Amino acid sequence: MKLLSFVLLLNVFIPSTALCQEQSPARNRFVSISGLFECPIYLINYSQNFNYGSGVLVSQNIARVKFSTGLYVSSKRYFMRYVNAGTLDHTDYRMLYYNIPVRFGVNILPVREENWKLFVSSGFEFNIPSQFSSLTYYNNNSPPTENDRPVSYGSGTSLLFELQLQRVLNNKLAFFLQGAFVYKVQLEDIEFTNSSPQWHPEYSNGRALLSLGAGVDFLLNKSAN
Repeated sequence: MKLLSFVLLLNVFIPSTALCQEQSPARNRFVSISGLFECPIYLINYSQNFNYGSGVLVSQNIARVKFSTGLYVSSKRYFMRYVNAGTLDHTDYRMLYYNIPVRFGVNILPVREENWKLFVSSGFEFNIPSQFSSLTYYNNNSPPTENDRPVSYGSGTSLLFELQLQRVLNNKLAFFLQGAFVYKVQLEDIEFTNSSPQWHPEYSNGRALLSLGAGVDFLLNKSAN
């Protein structure tokens, strides 16, 4: 709760401070639509496959402040390899998340830097799990076995901290690179019929992840500088 309260205070303090420092003219108020591709790295005790995510964010830009929300989908794929387990070789786990972020950010570069922006953002997001599955593979050429599937899904909630470097090309287009740290304060609730832990390990206990991403911003109704 202390961490959540701190983030909420940041979300109020940072935009308010930026607006006090610079009263934006109308030309500095515009909407942008972002296409995002990311590579999440989950901080869990399992080996990971390549994970990816993509989606669309809509942002309201007011002077140096940006408020964003949208929807993006990310994968979570990992595996557990068995040692001295007879014919068992490894088990693959797969899941998708539908994520709804709410982010508040401020550009911390000087006002004179019109073509470069560095946004420091914080916020939260809702994580909706879907399509969990696991397959166990064998080392004796037997076909893989599909394991227990969930009977119900419940969403979780995460806090996020993000840095985004943006290069403005013109009054219509910008590119960006970003990195984020995400921490789950409320784990998702996924119910299984089978309680045997080797078929669905405690995947949710990996609360933290790092994310690297890139994308393009389409700037709408932005006047030329």
